[in-house]
Order: sequence, then structure tokens, then C-alpha cells
Amino acid sequence: MKPDARFSADDLRADIDAFLCRMMDQSGMSRPISDYVREIETQCGLDSHWRYAQFYQQRFDGSRATVEAAVVDIFQSGAIWVDFSVNHFIEAGSRMPTTTEAALIAQGFADALLDRI
Repeated sequence: MKPDARFSADDLRADIDAFLCRMMDQSGMSRPISDYVREIETQCGLDSHWRYAQFYQQRFDGSRATVEAAVVDIFQSGAIWVDFSVNHFIEAGSRMPTTTEAALIAQGFADALLDRI
């Protein structure tokens, strides 16, 4: 992994918030983004697990298997928009994870997400 290419808990939280804002925006209510952010922060104030629980339910349909499959797909899809992003985190000339390694990474991500619910 490149030394400057860390994906922190803050990065994860920001990505989840962006996903949740987009899902709220699809409701057709056309509210300002600040309303969505305020709603997320209010809900998290009431339940510190809300953000992660909503993400897990809305993005992965509450399924650990879906979480793991999505993570494995990141490494094995071959899609240019995926490869470009993943390559930001690995050293030049490094290989992508094997199927077994991708499955282990997926299990680790699922564990980390579910630990926050």
C-alpha cells in the first residue's frame, strides 16, 4: 500500500454519508443537501449505530453475503472505474489480490462494518 493512500474511518464515514444523502435525495423531496446531513447527524445523535445500520440495510439489503460479494467484485470485476480506484491504494507493479485474498479482505470489511452496527 502506498504510504499516502490510507482509507481511514473518517473516509468510510464520509462515503457512507454521501451514499445515505443520495438515497434520501431519491425520495423526490428535493431538499438541500444540508437537510440530509442534518438528518444523518440527528439520527446518529439518537443512535450512534444508525449511520452504519442504514448503510448496511440500504446498500447491502442487510446481507453479510452481499457485503462480501461487493468487496470481492471490487478486486475481480476488471471494470476500469474500479481498477483505477483500487490502483491508487497499491504500489506500482503490485498485483491484485487472489480470489482467496479478496475473500479474506471482504470478510474483514464485513466484520468492520458489522462491528459498528
